[in-house]
Amino acid sequence: MEILERYQDMLRPDWQVFVLLALLIILTLVRIFGRERLVLITSSVLKPRISRQEVREMSEVLDIGYLGLWSIVVFTFGLFIFQELILQGLHPFNFGPFLNYLTICALIAGYFIARFLFIKTSMFFVGEDLGGSEYFYNTFVLFSIAGAALFPLIVFRAYVQWFPFIITLIGLAIFGVAIIYQWARGWIIARGHHAKPIYIIMYFCVLEILPYAIMARFLID
Repeated sequence: MEILERYQDMLRPDWQVFVLLALLIILTLVRIFGRERLVLITSSVLKPRISRQEVREMSEVLDIGYLGLWSIVVFTFGLFIFQELILQGLHPFNFGPFLNYLTICALIAGYFIARFLFIKTSMFFVGEDLGGSEYFYNTFVLFSIAGAALFPLIVFRAYVQWFPFIITLIGLAIFGVAIIYQWARGWIIARGHHAKPIYIIMYFCVLEILPYAIMARFLID
């Protein structure tokens, strides 16, 4: 009964309708105007390595497909986390529901921006790429697919009260598979650029595992 009350009070506010419609519009625009990008993303998912030409073509910041897919990642993952916090009875911020959601999205966007700046800064001081651009693009590919896969789940959980914890498990599985696959490909990319294993492990601990642990602890506390 308590879970159903949380659904009725928090998981179905009016603003979620507009967020979901906006996400649907973005997906449609990417499908129409970013068709070539979608083809490249689909074809590169199972590749252990991605060519530099593909990375340059796919990382054009002003491309509508690039911006649209990053928007899907941020706002879809943000809504999934927001719903999960409400379901668990957690309220990490002293704002209203919509501002809580925007704060979560800002944290997600800030995390990816920080990673991008760290990689670019490292490349500047080292004087070479060492696979940083390829790895960040790899992150973009996997999280774009994971974000698109989460979209029907957040719609279902927002408006249907059946099997909420099964939806949670499916969403966590999608996220977990994306993370593990990303790390595995990251290891292959780094070793392909002759990076030492100890440096790869240090990177994963500092910029991969630690931020997720801090964010989870912050949200829970």
